Formats: sequence, structure tokens, C-alpha cells
Amino acid sequence: MDRQCDNSILSSLVKEKDLDNLAIKVLEAVYAQVSCTRGTLILKNSEYWQVQAEKIGATKGQVLENTLVKNYGFFPNHAFNRVIKNNESLFWGPIELQELLKESPPCLDECPEFIICVPILGQDGLLGGLYVESEGEATSVLVKELKTIISPLVLPLENAIYISKIKEKHKAEIQTLESSLEEYKQQKKLLEIIRRRLSFSEKMADLETLLDGVIHEINNPVNFVFGNTQRLEEELENFQALILEMTGGEEEDPEILDFFKQRFEGLLTCVSDIYEGSMRIRWVLDALRPTPRTMENECKLTNLAMRLKATVRLVSLKFSESVKFECNFENLPDVLCNTQQLSQVFMNLMINGCQAIVEKQRANGSGDVGKFKISTFQENDRIGIEFQDTGCGMSSEVQSKMFAPYFTTKKNRLGTGLGLSISSAIIASHQGEITVDSRPQEGTRIVIYLPKKS
Repeated sequence: MDRQCDNSILSSLVKEKDLDNLAIKVLEAVYAQVSCTRGTLILKNSEYWQVQAEKIGATKGQVLENTLVKNYGFFPNHAFNRVIKNNESLFWGPIELQELLKESPPCLDECPEFIICVPILGQDGLLGGLYVESEGEATSVLVKELKTIISPLVLPLENAIYISKIKEKHKAEIQTLESSLEEYKQQKKLLEIIRRRLSFSEKMADLETLLDGVIHEINNPVNFVFGNTQRLEEELENFQALILEMTGGEEEDPEILDFFKQRFEGLLTCVSDIYEGSMRIRWVLDALRPTPRTMENECKLTNLAMRLKATVRLVSLKFSESVKFECNFENLPDVLCNTQQLSQVFMNLMINGCQAIVEKQRANGSGDVGKFKISTFQENDRIGIEFQDTGCGMSSEVQSKMFAPYFTTKKNRLGTGLGLSISSAIIASHQGEITVDSRPQEGTRIVIYLPKKS
């Protein structure tokens, strides 16, 4: 009795446009309808007959690349050549195969019991063939069943072959288009980064104008305090010497001398505290002081240790109770760089590290002070700046995204996701690089490498 290809299977095959996928599905359809141990689909590729796909036993069907029928096997080669010669289906049983074995090479594998090879005829002639091996009882009726299965698949095969030839013909053009598309995506990303940096620069310019005015207004009275504190200290020391002289010098009563000594020491301590306080205000103002806008894109020789120290002083004001800074600055040559931009990078990395330490302290409920080590070193023709914290660290997934624009792990809008992205772009513009080594709950080590001569 004829078996017809299941409608659902046929519908799936008719819609398939990819030749390789269609070849696999054809063999799956054959196996679903006919009892066989091996199925092979043969199609014409340019001038040669080629094995497109095969399925052996219960294994999954697979596509074969550049496998000619003549090199594929003794039985498939002979069977398909006979089909080509006679342009009709072939059915070989034990008798025919025994005759064929007389022509076979000595090292031939085990001989199948039955072989069927059905031609696949298209509108322009022979498209290929379906080669099937079977171990059970097979008759010529099976040939008709295979034809029934193959018949509705001729048009999908012709379409898939045509599409495959078009793709191969225009393969170079497709690769060029794909390459151009990828280049366009990269350029788009670069333009987006530039747009964000320009937007950020405009905001920073407005902020710098405001900051210049604030620094100026604060700096004037601080200079008065700073200058007069030094004079007050000198005057107090002179006044102490004068009082000591007027009271008889070292020969005066020791109790009187101790009284005056304690009073003057207290006053001098107050003056020293005022001096230290005014110095701290000047340090903060110096760290906050932006580079003039006209000099924004200019590079100059910079002492990196001084810029790092200024940034540490500023950051430590906020995190003094949670983080202890340890600095080890090697004697380095000055680096030609954009001072403002590098200071911005240092600030971003230090604040991120301190916030990671605070986050770990909160998560663990610990009051232990975290450590933040900053050191500099020379390596061949490069200068290295190392930032190492004992914070919460990062997973490998976070590390892979940390320099992406707008990516942030900070909650409650504490971060915009632009700090590290901008920092990475700044270091790249200085022909430098950033390396990251981080482990969750252990901390993070970030190293910036800059050329000695930028």
C-alpha cells in the first residue's frame, strides 16, 4: 500500500528555503515513512554530483561539505551512476548485489541487503537522487513509495538550489555589505560617545564658570586668614619673649613662668589649628580648581604624584571615617598630558573604589576601615598608576560591561554610568590603557598605563 508523506511534514519542507536544512528534513521525512538503515541525498553542484546530506541509522542527519559521489562509497557511486545512465529508479536485491560485489575492491565494507536509488527530476532535467539502504524485506513497491515522498519536494528543492546559487554568486557582495554594516555600527557607537562627551563638556564648562566664581569668593577671605595666621604666630612668639624678659627672665618664680608658658602654648595651639584649617581649605580649593576653558584641550608636563595627592586629599574628606588611603609614589618623570582630564579619571576611580568599600561594610555590617592603596611605577617605556581597594569587588559579567556608556551597578541614582566610560575614552586619547582585576568580596585592582612621552 502506498504511503504518502504526512501533510504537516510536507508543509514544513515546502516553506524551507535553506538548502542544507531542507536536505536534512527530506531525509528525516524518508526515515519517518520508510524503514531504512541509510539515506543519502545527492544533488548537482556546478558540474559535479555531490552528496548534500546523509542519515545513518538512528543518528541525526548531517550536511556533508564538498563530498563527491565518486568518493563517497562503492555502492552509492555505482547505484547513482546507473540512475544517471538510465534516468530511472533502481532496485537491487541480494542477487544484483552479489553480481556487483565481483567488481568491488577487496577492502569493501559490509554489503547491504537491499539498495534503492530514485532520481529527482526537475523542470530542467535531473536534479539529483535519493539513495536508500534497507536490511528488511524490500520490494519494488518501496521504489514507488519513495517516488511518492520525493514528488512534492521537487519544487522546494529547485527553489532552495536556486537560492543557494544566488547566495554563492553574491557571497562577496554580501560579505562586503555585512562588513560595511559592522563598520557603520562601530562608527555609530563612536559618534554616540563623542556626542555624550560634548554634552558632558558643555555641562562641565558651565559648572567651571560657577566654580571659578565660588573658589574666588572663598579664596579671598581664606588668604587673609592664612596670611594673618602666620603673622599672628610670629607676634605671639615675640610677645612671649617680651613677657618673659619683663618678668625677670629665667630667674623668675617657676610657677609664674609655667603659668605664662601654658597660656602661650594654648594660644599657639589655637593659631596652629587655624593655620592647618586654612591650609586644608586651600588644598580643597586647589583640587577643585578647574583648568581654564581656553586650555581645556591643551597638554602640558604634569607631575602625576602631585595630582594624585590633590585628588586623595579631596576624596578623603568624604570617606575619612570609612577608608584609609595608603600612597606610594615612585619618583617619576613628568608626563605630557591633559591635567584636567587625568584628574577627572583619578577622581572617578577613587570615588568608585571608596563607594565599593562602603557598600561592602554595609552589606557585612562591619565597622572596619577599608584600605585603598595608590601607587605609581615605571615599566619599560610606560608609567603605571595602580588603584587597589578592599571593596565588594565585581563579577566577570560586570567587568565585561563596566566601561560601557550608561552601565552602572549603583542604586538610588548614585551613578549615571558615564564615569568609567569617559575615563576609558580619556586614557585611550592619551595612547594609554586600563587593566582590571576584580573578585567579588575581595576587592578590585585597576592599573592605568601611560606612555612616558605622549
